[in-house]
Amino acid sequence: MAILMFAGIAWSFFREPDRPAELASTNSPAIPVGVATAKQMDFPVSLSGLGTVTPLVTVTVKTQIAGRITKIGFEEGQMVKEGDC
Repeated sequence: MAILMFAGIAWSFFREPDRPAELASTNSPAIPVGVATAKQMDFPVSLSGLGTVTPLVTVTVKTQIAGRITKIGFEEGQMVKEGDC
């Protein structure tokens, strides 16, 4: 099971990502991100030794908007469409 997990992570890390031309022209290198559908199932857990996990790459996620939220112009569950304030 661990071999399959490692192979999946390695594949998602080293494959060439599909990205728009506008993102490819930026100065910072693109970090590939994988997407998967969550499934509820039993997962066997086994620990057989001690070790340390060190990430190959770390990423900082930044918001696109800076500032404080001063007003929320909709109620939870309300239908909204583009242009609503």
